[in-house]
Amino acid sequence: MDTPVGISLALASAAGWAVGSVLYKRIGERLSAYGLNLASSALGCVLMLAVAGLPAPASIDGASLLWLVASGTVGIALGDTLFFLALQDLGAHALAVLACLAPVLTVALAVVVLGESPGPGAWVGIGLVLVGVAGVTLAKVQGGGTRTTRRGLWFGLGAVVAMAVGTVLTKRALGSVSAADATIVRLGASALGLALAGLATGRLRSAVAPLSDLRLLAGLLAAVATITLGGFWALHAALQRIDLAVAGAVAATEPILVLPLAAWWLRERVALAGVIGTLFAVAGVAVLYVG
Repeated sequence: MDTPVGISLALASAAGWAVGSVLYKRIGERLSAYGLNLASSALGCVLMLAVAGLPAPASIDGASLLWLVASGTVGIALGDTLFFLALQDLGAHALAVLACLAPVLTVALAVVVLGESPGPGAWVGIGLVLVGVAGVTLAKVQGGGTRTTRRGLWFGLGAVVAMAVGTVLTKRALGSVSAADATIVRLGASALGLALAGLATGRLRSAVAPLSDLRLLAGLLAAVATITLGGFWALHAALQRIDLAVAGAVAATEPILVLPLAAWWLRERVALAGVIGTLFAVAGVAVLYVG
């Protein structure tokens, strides 16, 4: 394993998601959860095909292909759709708690399902990162806003579980598959599954109709490029080099990387607790680099 490179790629993935989430903020106001996920998956797959080319048939064995298709269907098609739906019915406190739960569940599944056993130093680093992420996320919570509903909680919990399971399935397939090919297959499986669901329910045309607005489409393309290359591809490349428990913890630093973006771009005020949480997370990542 190449730990420094793997951790750097996991950080790059977190940065990609941080920038992409800011870009998605306004796009989500114009597209439904289903439409946003479908368009993002399809455009991301096309982008990766343009960058990396079509995978050779012999480059992915049957078992790995099945793992990746299942991962794309569960982790992206289902998980991201549930997450976008949850955003409509979750208050700030509930959303923050779910954001903290996601990396913890990923680490737990890595140990229980994949049998990973990080060393003592790695556990210290993971713990510091998770404490820092929790501190930053909870520090951003403010009163008011959307009122949490039971439906929103179920959507949110479903999204957390689906995304964590999707990541575990991806890790199982990456032993013999390149990061680019894994990204193409996962996004392709998500796009195909969502398109078939849209055809079956008659929602396909209305879901993508807002994309006739070229300004909206251009914004979506920018977000998709950032998340596909910086988020998905970088994470897959990281998973080829380091344990999922470590990669999941480092990639969870997205809320920390959002802080400077929010302060500069959205003019949001950064609380002291957020600064302290950032210091914990940075210390944790430093420990992981050394360990």
